[in-house]
Amino acid sequence: NAMVSTRQPSVYFHQPTWEGWLRDGLSNLSLDVSLSTEVLETAIVDGICQVTVRSSSNGDGASEERPNKTIRARYCVATDGASSRTRRQLGLSYEGETFPDQPWLVVDTEVHDVEYLKTAWIGHEGSGFIMNPKCPLVFISTPAFFGEWWAEADAEAAAQTESPKGSAAFRQHRDEALHRMAAARLPKGKPEGNQTKSDDTDSPLIPPGTHFRFEFLVPGNMSEEEATSDANVDQLLRTCAEVDPRFLEIKRVVVYTFHAQRAE
Repeated sequence: NAMVSTRQPSVYFHQPTWEGWLRDGLSNLSLDVSLSTEVLETAIVDGICQVTVRSSSNGDGASEERPNKTIRARYCVATDGASSRTRRQLGLSYEGETFPDQPWLVVDTEVHDVEYLKTAWIGHEGSGFIMNPKCPLVFISTPAFFGEWWAEADAEAAAQTESPKGSAAFRQHRDEALHRMAAARLPKGKPEGNQTKSDDTDSPLIPPGTHFRFEFLVPGNMSEEEATSDANVDQLLRTCAEVDPRFLEIKRVVVYTFHAQRAE
């Protein structure tokens, strides 16, 4: 039997949902947000960060090619991922390793059927690993209620400190509240196999609308086209993850290479 190793209580965010919250929050601040904008070049000139950008939007969402623009600032924060153009332009190298011979298949899904979640093992597990040499699997759930948790943690922090919202002291209180919520509300337990069933099946621990991510190790002799095919995804979900694909809404299927790296 495969063994499931569950982690300590953690909070995972579904990126599209998180970006929605972020944009809503930014709309209440005096900031300029440039969407549909490509960073062409980043450089340090006389100790000042200089960024050249090109926008394909006229500001109201309509597509329109616009002239390049240069922005100068004391600080620039680049969050453009593992293939960061910014890092290459600034000549920054990586520390750590990458594993090109161990590609992983990511299957992002949502489950909305409450009756299925009552009996399926994914309805009672937060995150962990299937330690099966023939079919190693990583699974992560990001419940749809974290927006409510965030508002609740903000309110709790405001009641505990007079520090302004956004200050280090306020964030510390809010983070502590989020960790307490995760420890108290996320699933617990270490089932013996993939498929498990809670003693209390009347109320699933993971609510409908939750985003579930499954990550499967791709065999070395399998092409990306084969790995992402409907037939292979269906088989992996059924036989490796032991879930019923009929109850899963597949949102994204992609092959990626794991980078255990950071900028120097």
